[in-house]
Amino acid sequence: MEISGYRPYRAVLKGVYNMGKRFPKQVACVYCSGGSRNINCEFGCIGCGACVEACRLKAIKLNDFGVAEVDTEKCVNCGLCMKACPKGIIHSRIKDNYYVPLCSNHSIGKEARQQCQVSCIGCGICVRNCPCGAIQVTDNCAAINDDLCLTCGFCALNCPRKVIKDVTGLIQVK
Repeated sequence: MEISGYRPYRAVLKGVYNMGKRFPKQVACVYCSGGSRNINCEFGCIGCGACVEACRLKAIKLNDFGVAEVDTEKCVNCGLCMKACPKGIIHSRIKDNYYVPLCSNHSIGKEARQQCQVSCIGCGICVRNCPCGAIQVTDNCAAINDDLCLTCGFCALNCPRKVIKDVTGLIQVK
């Protein structure tokens, strides 16, 4: 018996590339959400537009705060924006992991608060609330291990500074 339109190789590729996360799609991400809201942060996006100019697919734009944002539907993770960024705050992330700590500030506590309204203060509350141990505070800034993250959202819900964001916008933390 022959199945009309059956292509076994498509089923195999779908299973390997999408379902099993063996080769998950990577996209660029700007690890800053404050940018020009406060010019005291030496680690944040300065809104210079170098990444926007470097992107051949027009996948990056500057938002209302002057911070670069990546359109994950257009991004192919070519790395041109990462090379062009003078602050070095654009990195790859797995597209299917929706929770991202949008901060690159290395200062801690009071100093971080003074530098930016929306910076990570390195308090570690996200680490304590992560059920799978996917978060570490490195250089006073939260970092999520994509391989361990379950995308449960506990980190975003418990972050006192609302640094960890749901990049899909489905969960709005107040």
